Amino acid sequence: MKKGIKLLSKRMLDESFFSHVANDDRAEATAASIIFCKKGKILAGLRSGDEGLCGAGGKVEEGESCEEAAAREAFEEFSLVPHKLIPLGVLKRSTQAYRDCMVYLCVDFTGKERPDGEEMLSSKWYSLKELFGGSQKLFPPFQASLEFLLSNMGSVNANGASG
Repeated sequence: MKKGIKLLSKRMLDESFFSHVANDDRAEATAASIIFCKKGKILAGLRSGDEGLCGAGGKVEEGESCEEAAAREAFEEFSLVPHKLIPLGVLKRSTQAYRDCMVYLCVDFTGKERPDGEEMLSSKWYSLKELFGGSQKLFPPFQASLEFLLSNMGSVNANGASG
């Protein structure tokens, strides 16, 4: 497991690994999200309304770019300021309840993660094993973004193991 997490961290820090992943369908995206990674762990918070664990993200407001929306949501929900966003691509919505979402990865940020107390009730850094194998449910768009990240990484599975 530790080897898989180290591999995950190393790959996440190498922006060139993702250069083939990003697409430019941002014009179609009406939401944006960021997967924050630090030391092989992913930031997630408990969403209000018993919606499960979730990362930073939300609706793109009029006049905003996807990057601006993602950064705004990160600050509003977790008090983090992303310095470099690595575009992973657009996740198409699975149901009418959600939006097409531009997903970013961020390993370069400042701030101390602090939930806003309204949308996010808590914050914690989770291993992939904790996120996918834990007792907490994942907010469906967050789960989809993590699966999207992992599928684009190739040989790293949801448990963090290479194979």
